[in-house]
Amino acid sequence: MQIKVNPTSDNPKVAAVTYGPIVLAGAMGTEGMLEPGPYSNPKLYNDYYTYDYHVPGSVSNQLNLDGKKLEKSIVKENDNVLKFKIKGTANTLKPIYDIHRERYIVYWNLNK
Repeated sequence: MQIKVNPTSDNPKVAAVTYGPIVLAGAMGTEGMLEPGPYSNPKLYNDYYTYDYHVPGSVSNQLNLDGKKLEKSIVKENDNVLKFKIKGTANTLKPIYDIHRERYIVYWNLNK
């Protein structure tokens, strides 16, 4: 399988990263999350429109990535686990199905 950048159909500067058929997401942690986070209150009507998710300013969906040279930009951390490191950043990519109860980013704004 290969790492691939999959741009959205309406904007080639916005893309998801995949490893074969697996969608990889950037794990963004739990900083600033408050109970019952990351969920809104189901007892309140439509509060997901007004709920304050307390997203820290350090969380960014900007990705300085060259889609033509991904093997130089994204490296697999371990042969036994699907976890990737984006060189030059603190960002980690892993299958979206492995991210639970923390923030994540699937669609990235590509800067290159």
